[in-house]
Amino acid sequence: MMKLEIKSNFNFINLIRHIQKSSEFGDSLNKHITSKIISDSKNKIRSNEVKPRTSDVTLKRRRARKNPPTISDSTLYDTGKLHDSLKLTNVDVHPDFKRFGKTLKNIQMIYYGQYHQFPNPRNRLRKFIEISEKNALAAQKEIIDQFNVALRRKR
Repeated sequence: MMKLEIKSNFNFINLIRHIQKSSEFGDSLNKHITSKIISDSKNKIRSNEVKPRTSDVTLKRRRARKNPPTISDSTLYDTGKLHDSLKLTNVDVHPDFKRFGKTLKNIQMIYYGQYHQFPNPRNRLRKFIEISEKNALAAQKEIIDQFNVALRRKR
């Protein structure tokens, strides 16, 4: 009978420890994912790529309104408040997400942004939160690289 000895050069415990306790991992998620989601979402609003588009009747009402003045005919960019309110913050980060990097941050926006992003009987669904394919692939590469380093670290 032959005796086999199997060894590995990686440690899943190190990976879990890296994800849960490393400020480096949370900072990386903030830099490569969350901040990119914010910039891509702002760009989508600014460049009028949000669907469905604002109706002609609504645009006419916006232009006729005196206060607050409309600054754009772009969908979701009437006064610029929603666009300008998108930011990275420590506010209201759910405890379950805090397990994935102790410095993980959240996306904050003005309250009515949720009425467009999430299903709501009062408003039309106009999803504007997104990340571009280019940024998603770059984030994926960065996270895989970090995982590979964490798996190979010695205790």
